[in-house]
Amino acid sequence: QYEPNSGQGVVCSVAHILQNRIGNPRLRRIELMVRMRGFEDYAKSQGHVAMFYTITCPSKYHRYSGQSLNPNYQNYSPKEAQDYLVKLWSRIRAQFSLAKLKPYGFRIAEPHHDGTPHWHILLFMPKDQVSSVTSLLQTYALREDGDEKGAAKHRFEAVEIKDEKGSATGYVAK
Repeated sequence: QYEPNSGQGVVCSVAHILQNRIGNPRLRRIELMVRMRGFEDYAKSQGHVAMFYTITCPSKYHRYSGQSLNPNYQNYSPKEAQDYLVKLWSRIRAQFSLAKLKPYGFRIAEPHHDGTPHWHILLFMPKDQVSSVTSLLQTYALREDGDEKGAAKHRFEAVEIKDEKGSATGYVAK
């Protein structure tokens, strides 16, 4: 694939470079799965628990509610919704630090059918921190417009990943 270039170094096509770099979505997914499995193996060796969280933006960020137009929609773009989640996560991380909580893991953004992102968050932590981490995440997920209809049901979800139901890496791979 590489061709010598009369002492000038190596010449290869841009297509070759792109196909063999982490920018390639197939390779990026493989890299993510390998890293997740490494985190999972480390967590098991430490006796840590795996938790899977989902955080969704408030209703005003969603153009649709089910199949119908959402009357609460305030013309936010998917980028603005992502910015909201990034800022929310920054505040959550600051609270983790203040509370001396040190969960570790991955965040994965996934779009709803209207393009509005929601986040899946896989976190590993000592078992005695699960309640505090989960409570903090839920508090922040519902901080803005948390009293709106459906918020309690749709804005935050927490699931403990049990080995007998599959691995944390497998859970995220779905």
